Amino acid sequence: MSTTLPRCAVIGAGSSGITASLAGRYRPPARAAMAADIREDLAEMRKRHIASKRHTIQVDFEGYLRDLDRERKAGAQRAAAAAGFVPPLPHRRPAVPA
Repeated sequence: MSTTLPRCAVIGAGSSGITASLAGRYRPPARAAMAADIREDLAEMRKRHIASKRHTIQVDFEGYLRDLDRERKAGAQRAAAAAGFVPPLPHRRPAVPA
């Protein structure tokens, strides 16, 4: 499998996050929360991979993109709250009867 597609997805997701931050649509979590999250991620990584240079540069891109999307939504709410506006919850479509 080519690594180009996952690499492009990770780069694209990161760059759109930077753009949102520069535009004021994203606000990062507090430093202590980020540090705790990094510690948790490192502990999980150490459970999955052996200690080697090869494993320290691998990225679970699907998990990373999922976590990044979740964080981007939380950061958008922090940014809106800091600006004095709290966006409404996303609309959920009613279930379609079977």
